Parts: sequence; C-alpha cells; structure tokens
Amino acid sequence: MRNKIFTILGILIVLLAFGSYFFFDLSVRENSEVMGINVLIAKQDIPEGTIIRSAQEAEALFGVRKISPNEAVASAIRVNTVAAKADNFLARIQNFFSRNSEQISTEDLQNLTNKRITAQVHKNQQMLSINLSDDITDFQDDERLLAVPINYINSVGGEIKKGDYVDVWLSYKSGDKVSEKVIGPLRVIKLKDANNKEIAPNSAVIPTIVLFKLNEAQIELVSGKMRHGDVFLVKWGITPTAAQLEMAKVPQQEEETTLPADENTNQNQGGDTGGKKQ
Repeated sequence: MRNKIFTILGILIVLLAFGSYFFFDLSVRENSEVMGINVLIAKQDIPEGTIIRSAQEAEALFGVRKISPNEAVASAIRVNTVAAKADNFLARIQNFFSRNSEQISTEDLQNLTNKRITAQVHKNQQMLSINLSDDITDFQDDERLLAVPINYINSVGGEIKKGDYVDVWLSYKSGDKVSEKVIGPLRVIKLKDANNKEIAPNSAVIPTIVLFKLNEAQIELVSGKMRHGDVFLVKWGITPTAAQLEMAKVPQQEEETTLPADENTNQNQGGDTGGKKQ
C-alpha cells in the first residue's frame, strides 16, 4: 500500500515538474525579447494599393515570425500572438515544439483592417508601418480629388472632420441671389492644415483645405461656381441614404445662369438703346 502511494506521489511530482517547465518556458518565449520578438511578415506577394477590409483578409495576407531584435527593421510592425488552435492533445504537443504554432492575435488582426498597402511587399518580407496607410479611398476612372479652401467660419466653426458628410454652399459676391446649395452630400476625404499636413480625426487643429472625391461633372460644377462667390460648408447631422449620395453624383446644371446685377443692367440698357434706335 505504501509503495503505491509513493508511486502515485512520484508520478504527480513528475507531472508537476513537466507542467511547471512547460508554462515557464512558454512564458519566457512569449515575453522575453532575448528569445526574439514577433514581427509581421507577408505570407505572399502583396501588390501596391491592396486594401485590407477585414480581419480574415489580414490573416490571409500576413503571418508572424519570431526573430532576434538585431534582425528587425526599425519600423517593422510588432504583433502579439496566440497559440494556434489544436483539435486534440497530440496537436497541442506538436504546436508546443513547432516554430509555426503561433498566430497573430485577434486585436492585432483588427488593427490591420481598413488599411492600404502603399508599396509592393514581397513574400516573407517584414511589414513596415510606413507601408500601411489609413487612406482607403477607391477611385473610378473619372474621379479625382478636389481641394476646397476653408477656414474656421465656413467649416462650421472647425467642426468638420474626416469622414463627415457636408453640403457645399456658395455665398455670392454680387447679384440678386445671396446664396445657394451647390452640391451635396459629399464625404470629406481629407483635411489639411496651413502647413499642408493631414489633420488627424481627433485633432483640434483648424483645417484650411478640405478634399472631396468628385467625378468630372461635379468638378466642373463646383469649380465653376467657386469663381462667383465664397464657399461654405454645412455639416450633415445624419448619414445620407444611398439614394441621396447617388443624386449628388449627377449634379443638376442650371438652365440659365443668373448674371450679377451690373451685367443684367448693362444688358437691359443695351436692349433699351437698341429699341430707341429702331
């Protein structure tokens, strides 16, 4: 009986020692930079301009590799990892001794979504932070970026932010018409400050330039109107419907252009004079 007890205790001690070693070694491997750091790498060649729209797409494009700190490029993206899923005990043992048993954490995969690749990335290359951009704007063949100058007053007191929807209005410098809506709703693509630097979404900096993505018909309308007055923006309080956004893509041109008062006067005077001569 005593021998059985000693045998069981011996087995438990061995199991406890093995378990302690397992968890200690795992902790060291995950948390010690001496053992290496986890950097993001490309699983395949990724073309410039690729947009990552979901965590699933990020997982398909990127993997993780543990390398020494000296091998890591300065701007290489570091990621946290989780153990690969294992269906059985044997798979867990294999994962423990495998170099490829770690996967990118869900949080880091999510951080890679809604990003654009700004330069060609080759398979197994370290992913650099400078090669990822938050600008994921898609362009059709006839679409371009148009910059419109703004200030504190005409940008709703500086309340316009990237991603907001606005209407573009015009305040006429002369003529009978005081102001009118030119086009909208339009989505704000970017905002820039006086130093031509893009303004972060949560920044308190007052923008001086707003960029819209417009088609050629919209550009013709807006640029033509801007010559006759001062632009100001009106911010939407709700998200426009798809139908409202589609309507803005096909601006309605005025059948008759309202001339300033002095031009109307000159025309009328010319007509009257012609009548008197007859």
